[in-house]
Amino acid sequence: MDQVKALTFDVFGTCVEWRLSVLGTIRDVLAKRALEPSWETLPEDTRSRINDFKQADWEALVQDWRDSYKVFCSSFVPGVSEWKDIDAHHRDSLAGVFEKHQFHGLYDYLHERGGLQQLSLAWHVLAPHADAAEGIRRLGTKLVTATLSNGNHGLLRDLDSHGNLSFREFLSAENFKAYKPNPEVYLGAAQKLGLKPD
Repeated sequence: MDQVKALTFDVFGTCVEWRLSVLGTIRDVLAKRALEPSWETLPEDTRSRINDFKQADWEALVQDWRDSYKVFCSSFVPGVSEWKDIDAHHRDSLAGVFEKHQFHGLYDYLHERGGLQQLSLAWHVLAPHADAAEGIRRLGTKLVTATLSNGNHGLLRDLDSHGNLSFREFLSAENFKAYKPNPEVYLGAAQKLGLKPD
């Protein structure tokens, strides 16, 4: 261990809890929208379906949103695929997620009213795991601690601030225009930190 100079951390799920945080944001946003007069312009079956959704249904929807992220990252080909950051993916992928759960018309409704951006930013305010902030802070007194996430820089800095995580460096797939598990991300991180991968 005396040869170790830095630690890089995955963030989603590892340092922060995303399921309950994102679920809470979605339900809050839709509940507030449902109070607006324009909510009545949504198809009746969509409004009814949202009202009838149970906890397990919302959990499945959030999991589908997360799974779309995994597919997006694993299918991205550096130098071939057009670059898109995770904030944009989170926003755009809601179209498919909503359709899968038969929330017909909801994507366009929210898009027209700025709600999609609000929902996609749910990933910026995830609650840290109970021991994460203290653990990262203590490790950071002896080693360089850095994010190494597929999340873009703005997202990672917001998570750090929201959770008081105290990372010393912020490394993102955005630095390398590739997504984990592509080796370019890991090797690029070592190079950015001025260290050998081993």
